[in-house]
Amino acid sequence: MGVSYKVIAGLINKKWHFIEKIKGSLTEGIEAEMEIPENSLWFSGHFPENPVLPGICQLAAVFEAAKMSGGKDIAILKIKRVRFKKTIRPGENPVIFIRPVKGKENIFSFHIKTDDDIASNGPMIINKNNREIC
Repeated sequence: MGVSYKVIAGLINKKWHFIEKIKGSLTEGIEAEMEIPENSLWFSGHFPENPVLPGICQLAAVFEAAKMSGGKDIAILKIKRVRFKKTIRPGENPVIFIRPVKGKENIFSFHIKTDDDIASNGPMIINKNNREIC
């Protein structure tokens, strides 16, 4: 007996996602506050005695923030040259910033900050119509 997609999606939405407040739009730029509970499933194995927020979670949060800002039909086509500069630990509340790159259609830069330090950053290409996903 399998588990339905709806059940899995419900679990993911309740236990894995943590964007709390979001301001702005993809056109102007986004600022999204994250609240990560210390008992989040993201920390459960990465690493048991020294928990850190995995890089894939940080990228998922960037995508979630872009979609929540009104870009429900978007797809991230490429994220490259991501730099993970600082670990994010349980109890920290990072902030995501996404900005359009001037003169470059569909190219955005993002960074995630904890306190005044950049935890991760990089450029990404977004398809606003979600037609073709690479």
